[in-house]
Amino acid sequence: MKLHLLDLGSIEYDEGWPLAAAGVSTLSEPAPPPARRRVAIIGALIEHPKIGPVLFDTGAAAAFEELWPPVVQELFAITEYENEHRLDVALQAAGYGLEDIRAIVMSHLHLDHAGGLEFFRGSDVPVYVHADELRKLQGKTQQKGYTLVPTRMYFKNGKIKCEIALAKGKQSWDKRETERRRTADKEAREAIARSRKQ
Repeated sequence: MKLHLLDLGSIEYDEGWPLAAAGVSTLSEPAPPPARRRVAIIGALIEHPKIGPVLFDTGAAAAFEELWPPVVQELFAITEYENEHRLDVALQAAGYGLEDIRAIVMSHLHLDHAGGLEFFRGSDVPVYVHADELRKLQGKTQQKGYTLVPTRMYFKNGKIKCEIALAKGKQSWDKRETERRRTADKEAREAIARSRKQ
């Protein structure tokens, strides 16, 4: 078995996020300045002798700047992400392509670990996630306005596969606006149809 470490960039954040008691105040220093940490975003390619290439973690999404809300980019700043840090390019540097991957194992589903899954959307590569991570997604659905929605369903080897996404439902004002647009579109179509008949 051979292991290739994949350099998928770096991220910087307040050390209070991953470390318990980081930034704790004391009597003599009630407001210590927050320390920030810069850490590597690393994935691994495992050359499994029976399965083939297995990917462990996928790094951040290539379009993280468009996908991550500004507050997330402020809290968890990707400080190094060039073309060479894209998952597909890092795999090529290790001598593999996206199409070579036979399975993906996710350590957890944070944005800097799971964003590269976008490269496998629509593929039949199995993704293994810890049951606790799936429970967290299910827990999110208990919050008001959130739900899991199937984005794609298909059959593979006699089994039904389903891709899911966490989605937030529309607010009531959103629903009213959508209904207004539908009504306006319908009225416009009817007016055009009437004008054509005349």
